[in-house]
Amino acid sequence: MSFQTHSEPPVGDASPAAQLRASAHEVFDSGRRQLAGLLELATLEARYSGLMLAFALGFGVALAVFLLCGWGLLVAAAVVQLIELGWSTAAALAALGLVHALAALVVWGLLRRCIARIGLDGTREVMGLGDVSD
Repeated sequence: MSFQTHSEPPVGDASPAAQLRASAHEVFDSGRRQLAGLLELATLEARYSGLMLAFALGFGVALAVFLLCGWGLLVAAAVVQLIELGWSTAAALAALGLVHALAALVVWGLLRRCIARIGLDGTREVMGLGDVSD
């Protein structure tokens, strides 16, 4: 972004009113340039943050795919091991299904506790937005 600068009026023989106008004009231009620079910086940072968010989401999806594939392979290996130990295929699958169901219940309980504790009580109190027990 290029900034245009105005030529300053001659100050030597100017009246006090003209000097005041010139000073006010200079202050206004300086403030405008500062604001334009700040807005340009904010825009560039917002674009960069959006790009990094997109990359983070993409990498998160890739990580989830790799983790799920790895977990599936570990479960398959556990089923094969149980079958080699003499378990029937149905019993091995049922046992691992039960283990997964119990793990899901534990995670569900933890999730409910976390959701119940989500709140901005301290922020609401500091900002005076109402009683924190609302």
